Parts: sequence; C-alpha cells; structure tokens
Amino acid sequence: MLQNEDAAQLQCSVAVESLNASGQAIKRQVFRKAVVTLGRNEFEEMILRVYDGKIPQNFVLRDFQLFTRFTREGKCTLKFVPENTQVLISNCPPAHLNTFLKILSIKHQASKANKPLGDRAKLRAGVPRSFETISPLQQKDVQRANDMRSKVNTPLHLKERSANKMVDGRQQVKRPRANCDSSPVKSLHPSKKPVLVLPMVQKLSKEQTAVLNAVLSGKNVFFTGSAGTGKSFLLKRIVGSLPPKGTFATASTGVAACHIGGTTLHSFAGIGSGSAPLEQCLELAQRPGVRQHWTICKHLIIDEVSMVDGQFFDKLEAIARHARSWRKCIHMSMELTEVRRQNDQSFISLLQAVRVGRVTEEVTAKLLKSANNCIEREGILATRLCTHKDDVELTNDNKLKQLPGPLHTYEAVDSDPMLVKIIDAQSPVGQVVHLKVGTQVMLTKNLDVQRGLVNGARGVVVDFLPGNQGIAYGLPRVRFLSGTVEVVKRERWVFRAAGGLSLSRQQLPLKLAWAVSIHKSQGMTLDCVEISLARVFESGQAYVALSRARSLEGLRVMDFNPHVVQANQDVLLFYKRLRMDRLLMQATTRAKFPATALALQNFDATYSKQLGDVWPSVRVGMLSEQKYGALMNTFASPDDAISHLHSRGCRDFISVASSSDDGKNSHELLQKSELHNHAATVDTFETATACTRISSNIQCLVFPRGDISRFKPARPGNNGLLGYYLLDAASVLPVLALDVQPGHTVLDLCAGPGGKTLAILQSQAVRFLWANDLAGSRTARLRRTLQSYLPKEILRIIHITSFDGRNWRNMDCTFDRVLVDVPCTTDRHSLMEEENNIFKRARTKERQKLPLLQTELLLNEVFAQKSR
Repeated sequence: MLQNEDAAQLQCSVAVESLNASGQAIKRQVFRKAVVTLGRNEFEEMILRVYDGKIPQNFVLRDFQLFTRFTREGKCTLKFVPENTQVLISNCPPAHLNTFLKILSIKHQASKANKPLGDRAKLRAGVPRSFETISPLQQKDVQRANDMRSKVNTPLHLKERSANKMVDGRQQVKRPRANCDSSPVKSLHPSKKPVLVLPMVQKLSKEQTAVLNAVLSGKNVFFTGSAGTGKSFLLKRIVGSLPPKGTFATASTGVAACHIGGTTLHSFAGIGSGSAPLEQCLELAQRPGVRQHWTICKHLIIDEVSMVDGQFFDKLEAIARHARSWRKCIHMSMELTEVRRQNDQSFISLLQAVRVGRVTEEVTAKLLKSANNCIEREGILATRLCTHKDDVELTNDNKLKQLPGPLHTYEAVDSDPMLVKIIDAQSPVGQVVHLKVGTQVMLTKNLDVQRGLVNGARGVVVDFLPGNQGIAYGLPRVRFLSGTVEVVKRERWVFRAAGGLSLSRQQLPLKLAWAVSIHKSQGMTLDCVEISLARVFESGQAYVALSRARSLEGLRVMDFNPHVVQANQDVLLFYKRLRMDRLLMQATTRAKFPATALALQNFDATYSKQLGDVWPSVRVGMLSEQKYGALMNTFASPDDAISHLHSRGCRDFISVASSSDDGKNSHELLQKSELHNHAATVDTFETATACTRISSNIQCLVFPRGDISRFKPARPGNNGLLGYYLLDAASVLPVLALDVQPGHTVLDLCAGPGGKTLAILQSQAVRFLWANDLAGSRTARLRRTLQSYLPKEILRIIHITSFDGRNWRNMDCTFDRVLVDVPCTTDRHSLMEEENNIFKRARTKERQKLPLLQTELLLNEVFAQKSR
C-alpha cells in the first residue's frame, strides 16, 4: 500500500482559467504558492481542492480531461468539461506530480463503479458540506480500477460479432481492419496484464535519506561514494523532489547529463570552455539568456563534479557568489557507504581495496582466478570493457561484419536535424543503429525494472518482426540474460541545450555490446563482463571497470597485473579529510536517540520511584495507543447518532464502567481507570454515594477496536448543532473526577481547544463556566467549537478569556470546581509521537522550565478554588 497522506497533496503554482465556448480563457486566477489536494466531499465524490491560503476552490472529478505531456517539467492540466474550466499546475516536483496523477487515475477509475447522485438527490439529502483527504491507495483500488477498464475493453471478436449485419437474408461479415502495429496479434482477447498498477516508491537508505533531507532543508551539499552506492539513483530522486522552476540539473558530460534529464555544466554557465579570463567570463554571463539562468537558479545540481576542471569550477563560483572557496560553497559533505549493486560481501571488500589502490595477495589471487570464469549463457557473450574508444569501435564493427545475414539499419528521428551534433554529444544512443540476428546488444534505458530490463541489461537479437507499409523489416526481438524475450521499440530522450532549448531523439534503446569503453560504462551494472586492464592509463580506471560487475562470478579479468591498480593521492587525501571531519562531528555531537525513547527512559527513572509497584501497570497504559471516542452532544438530540453508532458496535465506556461490578464506588472506578493511581489513597475524594452522582448525560462512545478513522464526520441535528465531538476518550476521565454537581460554578483554566470544556457542559449541571487559555488562537478555536455544539442559552453562561493562568491570584473570584489541564505535553504524547515531542533536543530548555510552569498553575488553582 502506498500511504498517500502526502502523496495526495501537491505544493505548486496553479492557474485557474474560465473558458468560453471556443476554448479561450476569459478569466484567469494565478496562485504562485498553492496546495492542491485530492479528497472526497460529503457525497463521496472525488474532489480536486485548490487552496491558496484564503478561500479553497473545489472541483468535482467526474467529467474531466487530463493532459500530462509535460509532467517531466512539473506541469499538467485538468480541464473540467461541464464547468468549462481548466486548472493548470506548474512548478511541481516531477516525482510528486507523477505519484499524485497515478493516485488520481486509479481512484477515479475505481470510483466509476459507484453511481453518482443527481443534483435533486443532493438537495434532498440536506447533508452539510465536508471535505476529507482521499484515503490511502491500496491494492483493492487498483483491482477495482482494472475491473472497470476490462468492462470497457470488450474482446475484439465480440465487437466483430456485434458489427455483423444481415443483408438479403445472409449475414454480412465485416472484414477486421488491418493491424497497423508491426507486432503480431497474439490473441483476440484483451491483454490480461493490468492496465494500472500500484505505484511503489523505492526506499532510500538512511544515508541517502540524510542527503535528501539536507538538500530539501536548503543546505549546499556535496555527496560522494564508491561505485554501486546509489549516487545516480539518489540524484534522480533529488531532481524529482525539487520544484522545476529554479532547479538546474547539470553534469560534466552530455551523456551524464542525459541520465539525470539535465544539461551540461558548460551549457548552463554560458561561459564557453571557461578558458577566458575571469573578467571576460563575467561579461559572457551577463548576456540576457545566460543571466536569466543565474538569477532564477535556486538549486544547481552538478553530477560527476570530479571531472570538472578546478579552474572552471572556481570561475563558476566567482560568477555566482564573487567568492572563491569550496569550503565556503559547501555546507555539508557526505559519503555513501552502503553498496547496493553487489550483494557478495567478499567481492565488495575486494572492490574497496582496489578503490584505494591496495592490492593484497588475496585480491590478486581472486582476480587471476576469474580469468577461467565461464560467464556466457544462452548465446549472450560477455561485454568487453576497453580503456580506449578506438578499441571499442574496432571490436564492435568487426564482430558485426562477421555475423551472417542481412544488415538492418534504424535511423533516429531527431527534433531538429540541424542540431545533430548537440544531440549526439548528449544522447546515449547513436543516430544510426545497425543490427543483425545474433548481434550482442545492451539496453541504454530502463524499460521495466521489475523484469530486469534496465540500463546495462545484456541481450542478443534473435529475429526481427515482419515489415509493413513498404518497410522490409520491423522491430528487433531481443532475448535478455534474465530470460525475457522482448520486442524493443523506439524510445524518446529529451535533452536540454543552451538558452533553455529542448531537443529530443527517438531511437531504439540499444547499442552494440561486444565492447564498451570504461568511461562510457560509468553508472552501468553489467551481469557478464570481460575486462582487459593491460592498457590502463589513469588512476582509478581499474576500479571503475571492476565495479561494473554485479558479482565476481559474472566477471572475467584477462592479463591482470597488480601494478595497473592505482589511486590518485589527492583523492585519497580528500576522502581521508572527509572521514576525519565526519568522525570529529560524531565525537562532538551527542548521540541521537528518538525523543520517544528518551521520554520512556526519563519516566522509568522518575515514576518508578514516585509510584512504586503501581508504575508497571501505569506504564502499560501509557504505552497503549490512544482510544478515540465520540462525546455525544446532549443539546443536539443525538438519539439517532447514538443508535447509528451502537449499530456499528460502539459502546458508552462510561456507563459500562459505572454499571460493572455493582457496589464499587467512584473511588474504585477512578482507580480502575488509572486516573489517580498513587493518589487513590488520599482521603479527599468522596466515596460511596459519589458514583450515583456522575451525570448520566455524559456519554462517550468508543469502538472496541479501531482508530478515529472509523468515525464519520459529525452531522448537525434539527437545531443545527453537531451530534458528537471526537476526542481522546481518556480526556473525559478528568471531567468525571471533577464531580460537577447542579448549580456549580466551574473554571477551566487551560481550556483550549475545548474537548474537556464541552464534556463539563454535557453534565447540564453548570450554573456558570469560565473558559480560559493563554493563546488567543486556542481561545478562538474554543469559541468556534462551542458555537457549533451549544445552543445560545448555554453560550450565555460561558465566559471566554485569554489570560495568563499564573496570575490568577490577582482575580477576585472563586469557583466550586477548577480544572487545570496544564500545557499539552502529555506523557502519552511523548511516548507515542516524535513530531513536536517535548523530549526533542530543540525543546530541552522548554522542558526544563515546564515543572515550574505547572507548579505555578496548580498553586493559582488553589486561589481560584472555594474553600470547602
């Protein structure tokens, strides 16, 4: 299941346009910072809500058109046909937008099974307006959506039968239309493959998550790591998580830029090769198109930064900040250490040793032994990694010529033939691809990760589909190392050029794979690879080649010589400093524990001394999840609501506790609820007859199992008041302990947001109630809550103030009952939730001041209490 509490919501720019009959915009509203949410209204209809912080706009997702051509740029459009309105979404993180649209498509398709209500039925229902964020996406939603699509896609042979007509007593059979696709028709039935699948997001490691969070928090980050630690994967996740406007993904080379959907760093910078003096580079950067890049750039991503010339990088920084220094530019440096490409720990250790230039006898023996590995199978030969590009071209051309049979040529379709050189510099596939049966090929793009059809997957061409429409041959069929036989179709690559120009190429995602250069293999994972290291000429080149292999069993090293394994000393020094900085940071930073664990540790040390033998049972209660309940509103005639909740299995826990074990007094009831625990022995509680004085008007219904989501939103009764209030059922216990009697005056010193205040008033015994809270926002919410649940005559006996309870002794008034719910830092919240936890390190000073604050409030409660 994809938990879409965040996935069903977008933060982006939105334009809402009203259209005339010809489709032209006659009115346009633009929201630079808006929140778009998927939800449902009171009639369970899917709603798209656009909220700009003022007034939300709701659009019913019933009859609409979805345009998704530019989702990679963080844009899409929804056109609502009946309303003649369209919503244009832009500047949205592409990864978030794709997930959002997937949820929308599946949920909308699944909802077609529900018959919509007509306008007249809606008016008769008289249901108050409501909006709830759409529920998490589950597999059953996908299944329901696919079922609905299968009903629409009637089998081809049934359509043909229904199209046949009777002419002159004979059945006129229509000839089926010729299939325009080059692939053969396997079956007349629709494909059994689900049209929609549950969107799954691959999880990041802890290290990768730390890097992503640092980037999203606005820090300048440099991250590195050994081969196979997921640097490219993480970089794509970062690009997809940032708003497109102001985000520029760049790389040192065109091919590397293509992998992350960006442009070259030189193209972005607009200063040519950077060889000119700094003053001239600054002048070049002032050109209108180039200057716009620099002025709107908020996130600059540079892949393969190690291949960027140092002087060029310094000039970039001087242009951007007029300050020279890597240390000033980078706030945080991180190293990914968890290797994900290989699973064999011994092979990982071998690669780590080669990475730092250390070749032991054990490493040498393993690599020499690999020369005998038989790694070819099912006609798929090992890819040979070469140090020089000329060797690669010569090997591939000769091997292709040696194959028998006709040569099949596939030419690319480029968006601008005049800019072929720019496209060639960035494209992972050539303008022309030559193939024969038996050609060793390699995928250059992820097609289906689950089936192993990923970038670098090896295969062999087994045959070609028949041609049509004057074409002698069709698409190639390739058998991959995973066993899958796939018809490889043309794919589209999009490139960024100078000035924001967008270019594209459509071509088969295949390249000849008898040989590949070590340089071009970076980022690939190869299942069967043969390496010759005799002509290695650069430090680290041997490591790059060896680390392409997924396993030692799929690797064959020819003519290995330990002397070719070298590591650049400056690079080793850089990593040494990086790790020393990390160790220093760990030494100077206090160990981090979850705030909930710190809370439990504190409570164990404190409450075990205060409560003694009672603490273990109290501890169990505190670690139990919250039990939500519906506090019934006696002022709204809630009989229907009570009957409905009873029919669903709800029970009033107050009446159940009061009626159980006849003869037990309220003293024992409170002890049973663990409300007063250790204080139960204090003689200030009234006994014996007190139980009969608990107002029967206070009812709180709970489900035996389940959370707040099982309760539907409260609806108003005949008098317009809501039927019940949802709250933590434990909040009712202090109200029962307060023991309010007819004619009492009550002070609720810390009343916001109003649950306990409302429970006190349900007793219908209060003559006057003073509700106070320090925060004006909480008293405003309290006022709105009470107005939704109480009639005017009850509101008249309530006085609401925003006053510092620590100064209550200066007030000249006392009350029969006083409730002090000290600041909302409940022990259970500290044990159950990390968010806003009082035991977080950032709130240490606040927590240390809390005992004094609580003591002052409790002492002032004494001044507000009438003497008994």
